[in-house]
Amino acid sequence: MLGEILAEATSLPISMNISVLQNLFNESHHTDVQSRAVSAVLSLFDKVFDTKVILSVIAGFAFQAAGPGEVEPTSEADWVNAENGGKLPTVAMTDERPSLNLFVKDTYYKLPEEHRAEYVEKILPPLVDKSTRQHNRWMKAFVSRNVADISLLKTFDFGPFHIKIIDDILDKWQEYLPASFLLRHRGYALSYIRQPELDRLTEAIAKQEPEYRQTNAGKHWSQYMDFCRSSEPFEKLQAFLDEKPESKVPNGITVESLTAEYAERAAVVVRHPIKFASEPAKFVVSTDVIMDGLEAHGGAYRGYSDTAYRMQQQMLYQRTLEQIAADVESLRTEEWLNSLDRQPVVLPSWLHLQVTILPSPKVNQVVEEPEKEFVRRVLQLVERCGADPTLLSGFKLLEEVMGSPQGAKILSCALLLGDGPTNEHTSLYGTLRIQLAQIMVSRLDSAELELNDEVKAMLRKWKASPSEYVPRVGWRFDNALS
Repeated sequence: MLGEILAEATSLPISMNISVLQNLFNESHHTDVQSRAVSAVLSLFDKVFDTKVILSVIAGFAFQAAGPGEVEPTSEADWVNAENGGKLPTVAMTDERPSLNLFVKDTYYKLPEEHRAEYVEKILPPLVDKSTRQHNRWMKAFVSRNVADISLLKTFDFGPFHIKIIDDILDKWQEYLPASFLLRHRGYALSYIRQPELDRLTEAIAKQEPEYRQTNAGKHWSQYMDFCRSSEPFEKLQAFLDEKPESKVPNGITVESLTAEYAERAAVVVRHPIKFASEPAKFVVSTDVIMDGLEAHGGAYRGYSDTAYRMQQQMLYQRTLEQIAADVESLRTEEWLNSLDRQPVVLPSWLHLQVTILPSPKVNQVVEEPEKEFVRRVLQLVERCGADPTLLSGFKLLEEVMGSPQGAKILSCALLLGDGPTNEHTSLYGTLRIQLAQIMVSRLDSAELELNDEVKAMLRKWKASPSEYVPRVGWRFDNALS
């Protein structure tokens, strides 16, 4: 193939090779030929002293791939014609963009490492921006044909034609991207929030043009909607936090910028409590998205993965969770509670939120004995449940978090929870406290029950309790003791 021959040619001047490959890309009407021309140009990086020429050529290729299709550039006359009701530019589907895939993914491996930062700076964010500008223009031209009022679209950012390239770029090039790219990714990651509005546009389009899904424009609209519907606000951020990000550029993506972005996204998500439910195939009101995000982040700092990196970042993770929880609570005002038109319509339950941000029973740099702080915070929640019976419907959340302590911390937490004053046993608070303590005791093996004098003394206290409930719990463990 000509592109591959030129890439290997050593007798021809580099400038001639580049010129021929440019012509090959521009004159070809086949995506596979164009993508091979791109690969051939990339292979010349190691053969030139000045990479500016190659980057300039690649930028030209990339910016053509940023448009509706990869084969033919769309002229300004084409755009004006489309905006006046003429033929819309044909949009290539996501699996019809080999050159774009090459620029976004494969180039990472084809490019010498020392050129990656420059490539990212000069090619990738500009590619996203150029594609976004054209895509917004295309979408407005498409929607306006079937919807009279398109005022919604004045500030609507549809992202690039292939919206998932934002996710792909972050996934592949995050160590070379500026932290500001996280804001661009936020638009993609939170795009599911806009779906109810877009669904209304879809209904209007379908009324005017029932067969629109069979057209190229309709297929692109449907594909775009599918990508947005499946977007995940926190998944990519948490994956990077788990891996220990190491930026290779100034003002790059760091642990601090990732946790700050986590909090920013959480603030948006909690104010838009919806999720796509696959069973009814529609968006429903739910706080699952925000709580799943908090639980994923919380799980990263519990301390049982035992990596030095996570131990080091534990306090930052905890502060992020508490910042998010404080933001949620700032919305739970008397005015909100008494409003018939609540915005947001629902908030995560107070108890669920507090359980999610409980400190680690193993790692806590603020205190010497993390398990004591963990139990202290748990007992505060138990006390609140005792004072407000409406919270009891969520008490199982506290029962579930009793699985958090591991190893030697199980015994410590069992004693801290269960070895309280017996005069508490007849109160709701005392009963709930024993409920949690007995879960911890049940996690001890028979040897610990048999050999630990403190545990045996606590169980004797339970069996002699003035409560009717607590002795039954104490005697339940009697079979494990000799």
